Amino acid sequence: MADYSAIAARATSKIAEKGMKMVFVAQEEGPYDPATNTRPTTETRTNIIGIRTAPTVDEVQSGLFTVGATVILVAGNALKKPADTTDRLEFGGHRWDITAIRTVAPAEEILLYKFQVRDAGLIR
Repeated sequence: MADYSAIAARATSKIAEKGMKMVFVAQEEGPYDPATNTRPTTETRTNIIGIRTAPTVDEVQSGLFTVGATVILVAGNALKKPADTTDRLEFGGHRWDITAIRTVAPAEEILLYKFQVRDAGLIR
């Protein structure tokens, strides 16, 4: 199996150089509680660096992202667990819901996340 550690380090370095501070908020459901008929949710907040950009023409034409979307690039090693669409980002005083996730992951090692996000309003 190929070693992608040098590429991952370079991606992390470039994102840290050009990016902005963000908070990745992972949502995890706990076990079912029959007394309240709910699954309690816990949040894990992680400070990260991300780059805000737009999707490329190829990404829009292939249907990976939508026209006018906001895309956030995050180094794969910045997150403790794989991201999913129940998670969210916070930056610029706003909460951003993750609506689509694409990864750059040769040999199943995630080097880069590309999150399509939608503004969900001000952080309260």
